[in-house]
Amino acid sequence: MRQISWYANLQYKRKAEQSARKNSTQHYYDMEASIAQPQKMKEKRKYRFKAGTKALREIKKMQKSTEKIIPRAPFMRLVYEVLKTCKSDAKMSKGGMESLQEAIEIYCVDLLKKSNNFAIHARRKTIQQEDLKCAQASLVENAA
Repeated sequence: MRQISWYANLQYKRKAEQSARKNSTQHYYDMEASIAQPQKMKEKRKYRFKAGTKALREIKKMQKSTEKIIPRAPFMRLVYEVLKTCKSDAKMSKGGMESLQEAIEIYCVDLLKKSNNFAIHARRKTIQQEDLKCAQASLVENAA
């Protein structure tokens, strides 16, 4: 029985020495690899704003500015297209085009403001078609 325990003890020591050698060489190679290649830095994630923050920022920016909301060239194309259906050789001056664009933008802004108020009154945050219809009707009543 003594021989078995002595033999088992010898095997245990050999395995311990082998694993120690293996760990030390592995550690050496790991160190060598880390020196050769610098550690990768974690990429910084892009900051995400809360819902609606960008929209509010854009609204404030638009309210501060005095420039036109509708681009000039597409608006001119639309006006000339409508004019061609009425009269084939109709022309419009630059001042007339600018005043028409300004009036249409004011009308659209008022329409959207009123429709937003109707949506808020109905305890909603989103404008629906019925809000636009009610706002149009109220604008027509005010004009008459």
